Formats: sequence, C-alpha cells, structure tokens
Amino acid sequence: MDKLITVIVPVRNGEAFIEKAIESVLSQSTNLFKIIISDNGSTDTTAEIVAKFAQDPRIKIVVQTEQLDMFGHFNKCLEMVDTKYFMMLHHDDFLYDKCALEQAYVVLEKYPAIAAVYSDMVFVDKVGKVINNRTYKRKALVKANDIAFSSITKIRNLFGIPILIRTEFIANHRYDNTLTYSADLDFSIAISRNADIYHINKILVAYRIHGLNASVSLFKLAFEQMVRIAEKYNININRIDKTRMYVDAYSVALQKWVYFKYLDNIRRY
Repeated sequence: MDKLITVIVPVRNGEAFIEKAIESVLSQSTNLFKIIISDNGSTDTTAEIVAKFAQDPRIKIVVQTEQLDMFGHFNKCLEMVDTKYFMMLHHDDFLYDKCALEQAYVVLEKYPAIAAVYSDMVFVDKVGKVINNRTYKRKALVKANDIAFSSITKIRNLFGIPILIRTEFIANHRYDNTLTYSADLDFSIAISRNADIYHINKILVAYRIHGLNASVSLFKLAFEQMVRIAEKYNININRIDKTRMYVDAYSVALQKWVYFKYLDNIRRY
C-alpha cells in the first residue's frame, strides 16, 4: 500500500534525542507512514545513530549539502513531502502515544476540509522525565482564525504541535526565518487561515524542554513579532489589544524565566 503520511525529522547535532524520536514513530500503531530524516550538517554522532535505521524500508535519510538556518532547513524539508498528510517532528520531541498518527489520520479522513490535527502534549526534561502536562481544554472542531487571534493577543502559540497536516494546505506557505520567536505560530496560522482545525483532547506528543533559560528580554521581540503577524494576516488588533499584548509579553517572558530557573534547581538534585 502506498504511504499516506510523511513524518519529517529535521536534525542537527541531535545525538542525545534523535533515536527516541525515530523509535516513537516506528512504534506507531499504523504502518501508513514513511520517515524522512534530514541531517543539517551534524558534527556529533547523529549520522552514526541515524545510520542504524538505514535498512528500514520506511526510512529515508537525507544529508543536506550545505548547512541551513533552522527555518531554512524546515522549508527544505517541506519540499520533500509527497504524501497526503505529513508531520514535522523535531528531533528532540517524540510521539507520546503509539496511536497518535492513526488517530490523527482517522480525523483527517473523516473531515476533508480541516487543515490539521492538534492534541494535548506533555513537557519532558532532557532525560524524558515528565515535568507537566499541557492540556488545551477546547472543543474538537475549532476555527483557526479564533486561535490565531488568541495566540497573538496572549503572546502564546495556542495551536500547539500539529500531529498531522493536510499537505495541500501547505500551498506556497513556508516558515518565515525573520520571525525567530514565532515562526511556528506563523506557519500554523498560514496553513489554516479561514479553515478549521481539529483538536484531540489526549496527550499524543511530548515536547522536550532543555538547554538555555528563556530571557525576560525576549518580551519586546515577542510583542513586535506578534504585531507583525497580525498585520501580515489582516488580523485586527486595536490600541487596547496592543497595550495588553505588551504587558502580556513581559509577563509571559517572566513566567518562562521563573519556570526555567525552577527546572534548573530541580536538575541540581
């Protein structure tokens, strides 16, 4: 049977996490997928780890001929999609539920007009230990425009991580590498503008938190980029909205800083 799902795993220096990401896809309950692993000039042992999976017929390994910036790499990966549906799985994240792809696939087949399927998620640390859950508590069918407005005005990506995207909705949309803080949100808005998305109220994907702490100084960058996104898609935000956004941007950045400080303290013990 022809594959209907492409799972793209872009990676650069992902030796600590890439194996978990790949195995989480290979263990899925459906076999309707293929995996494209795209190595963006790794200098660690990523290539050796990925090579262990090279004999699996479901896996294709691509090595970029020149190192790209992160979102440029994502865009290069989008050009490889030739199936009806796809997922972009970051190398440090992983599918948390073995039925994640199957559940999202069933939804997309049932609702041919929706752009993408999202779900609740779990935050894990660098060793995969659960930190906390991220549940959205929203109805299944949601207007993407409503989530876009809420995301912009609350300075948060309220879409979440797409489990599957309907490939035809990519069209000419690409990740905007000038939106260093919010390119993921911008892409979710672009592919689902004026359409519905579907939310599965189950934890299907794990988002890994590791690395450098968030900086409170990001609040101004977040605010400016959210305003740019609103202008880009003609999303009307008034002066009061902008004032609230500016305050919320600082609040979100401060919350993230405190959160990462808390995680740093936990890691010491």
